[in-house]
Amino acid sequence: MEKMTIQAVFRQSPYKIDVGFLSHGDIFNQVMKKIITAVVILLIVVLIAFGIKHFFFTEPPISYLSVSVTRMDVEEAVLATGALEPVKQVNVGAQVNGQLTEDVAWSGTAVTGVYRFLKKVWTLFDKVDLKKTVGLTHDEKVIINKAIQNVRDRVLSMKFNTAISALMELSNHMAEMEKIPFEMYREFIKLLSIFAPYICDEIWEKLGNETFLINEKFPDVDEKFLKTEMLKIPVSVNGKTRAVIDVKFGTGIDVLTKIATENPAVKKHIAGEVKKIIATENKFINIIV
Repeated sequence: MEKMTIQAVFRQSPYKIDVGFLSHGDIFNQVMKKIITAVVILLIVVLIAFGIKHFFFTEPPISYLSVSVTRMDVEEAVLATGALEPVKQVNVGAQVNGQLTEDVAWSGTAVTGVYRFLKKVWTLFDKVDLKKTVGLTHDEKVIINKAIQNVRDRVLSMKFNTAISALMELSNHMAEMEKIPFEMYREFIKLLSIFAPYICDEIWEKLGNETFLINEKFPDVDEKFLKTEMLKIPVSVNGKTRAVIDVKFGTGIDVLTKIATENPAVKKHIAGEVKKIIATENKFINIIV
């Protein structure tokens, strides 16, 4: 085979080939090895860079509660519920699935359940006492204040699923009522607006408001209605204790007076006319005859 002297230097490349007596075939093989090595190294670098970007810097299309919600999930929600604007249902549905700090599997069933819940909230408006003729009873004040406290505490601790569950329980209670007090439904809508602002703003306007819920203050908790334990209240007649009655914390003066005057141990000491009743809620009652 004919030999030839070749000094081959690739000046524009980091790879330099200095050869002495090589055939054309030997030169070609060495060049191809260098090219293949460079391509393999380039592919490895590209794959490593893609992997780092995919696992550390890329977010799912719609991410909430570590749940990846795709366009297909939204389309399925539309088909399942017939809703025209299901985005908020998907949002609430994702929050119902689990806590923000936990990984949960996406479930389309949750969206269907949320649709039914929001539909119930909308229809409950028809039972609201818009003329405000029905006031809140003591038990109803306890229920609404407990709901406010539960939603507040669970939202602050990022337990959105349990906060929504508390709202569902409150909606079930209102559904059983013949007439829903205006104040109870109004506070309920304020709480729900955290998770479903669009439908709540519509209802808020139907309730006669001209502002947006985002500008409203979060409902305050009346602590006295959170204490539902039984209390022992001393009943005195002319300053002398005649009986001790058990009543719920927060029992009104009128109810307290009725329970005290009907107590057998007190009744026999107030045979005459009652001149005056001195009472302090959750403390004592003194009957003057």
